[in-house]
This record gives sequence, structure tokens and C-alpha cells, in this order.
Amino acid sequence: MRRALALGKRGDPSPNPRVGAVVVRDGQQVAEGFHQAAGQPHAEAVALERAAATAQGSTLYVTLEPCNHFGRTPPCTAAILNAGVKRVVVGTRDPAPHAPGALQVLESAGIAVETGVLELECFELLRGFPWRMLLGRPRVTLKAAISLDGCMATATGASKWLTGPRARREAHALRAAADALVTGAGTLRCDDPELSVRAVRGRHPQLVVIAGSEPLPVNAKAWQPLQRRRRSLLLLPETTIAPENARDFTVWAVGSGPPAAQLKRMLERLANEEGVNDILVEAGPRLTAAFFEAGLVDRLCLFLAPVLLGAADGQRFFALHSPPVLSDALRLASAKVRRLGPDILIEGFLPGSLAAVGRPERMQPSALHRLS
Repeated sequence: MRRALALGKRGDPSPNPRVGAVVVRDGQQVAEGFHQAAGQPHAEAVALERAAATAQGSTLYVTLEPCNHFGRTPPCTAAILNAGVKRVVVGTRDPAPHAPGALQVLESAGIAVETGVLELECFELLRGFPWRMLLGRPRVTLKAAISLDGCMATATGASKWLTGPRARREAHALRAAADALVTGAGTLRCDDPELSVRAVRGRHPQLVVIAGSEPLPVNAKAWQPLQRRRRSLLLLPETTIAPENARDFTVWAVGSGPPAAQLKRMLERLANEEGVNDILVEAGPRLTAAFFEAGLVDRLCLFLAPVLLGAADGQRFFALHSPPVLSDALRLASAKVRRLGPDILIEGFLPGSLAAVGRPERMQPSALHRLS
């Protein structure tokens, strides 16, 4: 299963989940495969085709429950039955609503089935896919770089470069892992970031800009890699007139109502219309606070630089209502701390996030009513 996990990480099949598979016969690995891209054969089908006749009487290890429906490819359960596999070992169950039934089909055909092997690791391999399946929205990762005194920039707005090369490389890896990157027009005006993937290999995420009421900068660096992105969206309030360069974008009106409702509609639309599983938010204090106040942040990646800026409140990370007692404070679940040169990366999931609810088999709609 660890080999299957390593294989699954090679693929980029979004909006489908990443999956790896290994075929073993008589204690020897005979074939392997992974889901490379959407529309291409699934991991099980690739591994079984490579195994050919040696798949007869074998054990198939797969990180995700095999599919049992026709989509852009045939069901993997049929491939397993046709190959003569005698045992299937599954990492984690499929959270998709149409998924139930695959394991029952295999067991009814006399195939031994085992589930829950390296379950947490296999669930993490899915990234934001369970969020889209169970909550109808992408997983939201919020990334920020701050000083020791909690500032994102100096009093004049200068923020490049707060962290060192290793931390910036990790930030680019976060971008490469995201389907879409959400930012605000204020960030484009103040920092003029390119918001592309440069320090690591990977695709540029879809760019989503929340425009606000002020005009967008015409020559922002973020526009330069537009031709390399899958699609770029410009979100405008109903009262805002589209800027002159909006022709380079697909323009969405976010509608009226409080910011929390607008952000939730945006996420739902990205999931349903764009097939976005994961978004990365790189924004200023105002938009960052809006995501937190709406309860829409699932994962926090905070880069801490060993510097003191002493900036005014307007340049601080963001402000939330302070809890009356310490026990009510937001505490990260499954928090990890890594050193990246002189900088520190603290990452973890927010309370109430899917990953903080518990084991994957508990992640059913009945257990998630407070998260929707």
C-alpha cells in the first residue's frame, strides 16, 4: 500500500482523485499503475493491463475503493472481475455519492476484500476531493507569511521577501497542488505578485480574483501567465463595472448579500461548474478575515519569518473577534511544524474541517450537518 501511495502522488487527475494501485502475486509485485489524468484509465485498470495473465489469482492493492460506474472510463470493478483477481486490499472508501456498491460487487463474486489499510494516508492522498463530494465545495487552504509580531508587511506595505528561498519554494509547491488560487484585487495593487508556479515543477492554478469596487490594475504581473492557466475568473459585485481588461477573463457576478454568503456561493460554483477540489487563498488581511469569519478555512499554512516589523494594525495578518476564554480559541488539528531554513512552517486543519472530524468512515453527511 505504501508503494501504491507513492504511485498515486505522481498523478494529476483533477477533478478526479489521485489513486495508485499495485498487483502482487505469490508475494511478488508484478505490475503497478496510477491515475495520470482525468479521462485516462484509472490506476487499477492500468496495473491490471500491465499484469496481463499474471493478474489471475493475484492481490490488488489500491489506495481508493474501485469505481463501480460508467463515466469517462469503464468501471474498475469489471476490470478486476475480468482479470481474475482473488483479493482486493483498499486504503480508504470512496466519498462520492455514487460510489457505494463496489466492494459488495467484488465480494459477491467471491473476491476477498480488506479495507482501511493506511487509511489516513490514503484519505490525505485525495486532497480536496472528499470536500467537493460531501460538502459541495472545494477544500480551502489559506497560506500566509508573517513576521514574529504577526505582520504581513511593513507600515508602507512592503512584503518582499519576508521569507527565504526554501519557504518560497514550499509556497510554490502549495500553488502547484491547488486547482485554483484565490486572491483580492488589493493584493494585486499593493504587492503585484505573479501568483504562478516557478520554484517547483507543476501547473499554474486557475486564477480567481475577487475584484471589489476599485478598478483592477491593467498591467499586473498576475496577468502574464494567463495563457498558461486552465482558466481565469474575475468575481465582481453587482454594483461594479467590469474593467477594460475583463475581456481576458470569465466574469462572474458574486451577487448581493453578506461576504460570507458571497464566498460560499463562489466556492459552490467553483466546485459544481469548474470541478475544483482544492483552492489556495493568498490574500491580504481583509479577505483573509472574511474567509475565517465565514467558517470556510479548512487548512492553514502559516510561514513564520524570524523578523520583527512592528507595523501598524492595518498590516497585521488579520483580526478576529477574541474569545472570552482561552478554551474557545481556534486550535489547529493535526498540526505540523517544519523548519525551512531560517523560517518555520506551521500547518494544520481548523476545528470542524473534514480532516478534523475523525476517521474517513465517519465522514458521512449525517456527521457533517454543522459543516455544510
